[in-house]
Amino acid sequence: MAKKEMNVEETMETAKEVVMDKAEDVKAVAKETAKKVTRTAKKTAEEAKKATDAAAKAAKKEVKKLILKETYIQFAGQEYKESEILDKVEAAYKEAGHRVSSIKSIELYVKPEDGAAYYVINGKVSGKVDL
Repeated sequence: MAKKEMNVEETMETAKEVVMDKAEDVKAVAKETAKKVTRTAKKTAEEAKKATDAAAKAAKKEVKKLILKETYIQFAGQEYKESEILDKVEAAYKEAGHRVSSIKSIELYVKPEDGAAYYVINGKVSGKVDL
């Protein structure tokens, strides 16, 4: 009987080793899968942040445009819409050979008594448009 008991103990020990090896394999696979999921989650979070930032930037630009389109200048029975003046400034800038998309800032000086608006674009290019 001692032989049978030893075989059972050896079988149990072998089974234990096999189970432990398999557990280590499963643990390694789970660890690698967790790393992949973490990398994918980080990429998705970065992409979501970029999309959110882009949407916020576009919304901010749109709000600025909407605000400017509501401003009017009235003088001596005349009325000038600021957005129309800015459109004229952009057209003059484009006619001078520049790209409208290169505009970063516009300083606008409206002189209704002269019937003109003077501008400085990007702190460098200046000019005049008739109202």
